[in-house]
Amino acid sequence: MTLDFLPAHHADDTAKILASKWQDRGASYTAGDEHTGRGWHTAKYRRTLSFPGPEVAAVFDQARARLINCDFVPFHRATFTGIWNSQGRLPQPGDLLFQRFHLLRFAGRSLLDLLATARIADLNDQPGYFTIQTSTTRGHPIPGSADYAVAVERGEVVFEMQVIARPGTMFTWLTWPLVSWYQKKFWQAILTTMVKGVRLDLTEGPNV
Repeated sequence: MTLDFLPAHHADDTAKILASKWQDRGASYTAGDEHTGRGWHTAKYRRTLSFPGPEVAAVFDQARARLINCDFVPFHRATFTGIWNSQGRLPQPGDLLFQRFHLLRFAGRSLLDLLATARIADLNDQPGYFTIQTSTTRGHPIPGSADYAVAVERGEVVFEMQVIARPGTMFTWLTWPLVSWYQKKFWQAILTTMVKGVRLDLTEGPNV
């Protein structure tokens, strides 16, 4: 478990993505692990992106853009940085996703961050359907996967997440009730951030 004490304000993790310390980490989860081991937890979160006025295609495009740009994470809780963003391209399987979780904040500044990584395990980009599936790498305190999907269903755009996780360190095992509570708050905050972000994109300008 890697901690960053008193991190720089608005830390830029672009350089960290390229460091071998993170690039060389293997997977700590592979599809199906939850069926062969103990302690795994699964959850689904879903929110309809429905706004008066904008066409469904415009709502979908903005939600898709926010997933690609990692602009769906509540900044006061975490920041995600994709290697594809620093290279100016679309994400692809195998790409590294750097995760900085703000564990302790005071007066708008982070005092203690948890650093971890995941990789894109799969990606599906079709008209009216976009999903990114991520899997954690070694050293992640909560091994598992997170799938993020935006889809057009029955004339509406829905944002859905499916999460598989279990404690990966002695600390997270011992504090799992608290960690689990924090995770639920985190995923629910992502839903809210996506809804507010897409609404803002549609009223004040596109997220490009």
